[in-house]
Amino acid sequence: MDYIDFIDAPAVRDHLRRLPPLPPAQQCILIAQSEIRPLTDKLAALREIRDATPTEDFSRGCWTFQCGDPFPVILDRYLQTRAERLVTFRKAEPVVVYVVETGYSRDYGTPFSTLGAALASVEPLEEDEAPPSIRRRRIDDADGATLVAELSRQLEIAEIVVRGGPDAGNMRIWGGDLPNGYAHVPHPFRRGDIVRQGNDYYVIHQTETTDGRFSWGVDESDMVLYGISWHKPSGSFGHEHIFYTRGGTELVAPADLPEKERMLAAVSLVMRGEYDLITFLQCFTNGDRETLEKDAVDDAERAKSPPPTAKTEILRSDVPGLPANLFLRTSCFRGFPKAVRVQRSGDDEPHYRDTVELTLEAEPRFNGGTGDLSPEDVGTIRDLVARNLDAFLAHWDEKMTREELLDTLRR
Repeated sequence: MDYIDFIDAPAVRDHLRRLPPLPPAQQCILIAQSEIRPLTDKLAALREIRDATPTEDFSRGCWTFQCGDPFPVILDRYLQTRAERLVTFRKAEPVVVYVVETGYSRDYGTPFSTLGAALASVEPLEEDEAPPSIRRRRIDDADGATLVAELSRQLEIAEIVVRGGPDAGNMRIWGGDLPNGYAHVPHPFRRGDIVRQGNDYYVIHQTETTDGRFSWGVDESDMVLYGISWHKPSGSFGHEHIFYTRGGTELVAPADLPEKERMLAAVSLVMRGEYDLITFLQCFTNGDRETLEKDAVDDAERAKSPPPTAKTEILRSDVPGLPANLFLRTSCFRGFPKAVRVQRSGDDEPHYRDTVELTLEAEPRFNGGTGDLSPEDVGTIRDLVARNLDAFLAHWDEKMTREELLDTLRR
């Protein structure tokens, strides 16, 4: 079984499939935290990893528990306790009842004598409704510990926890339980991204980097993104902790936001540095919120499909020895001088906003500061343009395609 399939977040699953597998301990934590797969599948996958992994390999990776037990001890304890709880939970006894519980207003609470009867009483779930849980308790011990089965949306037992009893609140027990551990999980989310979980939408404003490690993580509560939510009826924002490996977390395009959530499109632009904060606050506080929302969605749509001649790129990887990315214009830009734009850094990733103009003439000159480019880089780029000036001008006049220009530069 692939540990990635236990994660209830399409965006995270897709991202992890492009990366090397996580270390075994981190895989185990994610499997144990799964809310979408039955407990029987989780135990089978964990046993598979346990049997295939040398004990010393469990120490690899970035994970933490509020407990000093070695990871194999934590894993073995989970396997044992959950297998025992499954047997007990399914066992009908004269003094035991099963009660369906939910945070919604449905009239659950009727006691049943068997698990099957309790499950059969659960009504079909609404689209935005979380599955209920089922409590198994003894009628002759009202204050004793009870077992609570947390269900998946397919109404299969995904986890069984203990509530109440003499060990309630025992931090050592909680801190050494496999699902409660912290595991570093690479993800694709960036500041300004809009994400959805069910019917809830957020703009990410803080996130750990995908290529680093959040060394302060101590338990599952640290496996979060920090987001901003919007409540249109009250005109207020909220600050949220988002468990990003759960709840079907996925990225959302601004145009796909429901009408009542479109203020988040404007917040997203501010977070990305693409919209001026002062202008946003002026519009927001002076009653022009609808314009803010409309303009933000329109800007995002335009960014998805820029005019084909707007920013033709020649990247460093396209031409051997090219020290910076180039961006080309054509003569359709009336009134602009004949020029290319040069990225002011040697980054491989193109950043059009960080460019300076370089004129297309016999002695090319930079019209502005050249940023992080070294004098050698500046000379190399000027020489490249001077040597291939006719080709650059032909492209400007739309007499040569980008591909033909590339062929010339590579020669």
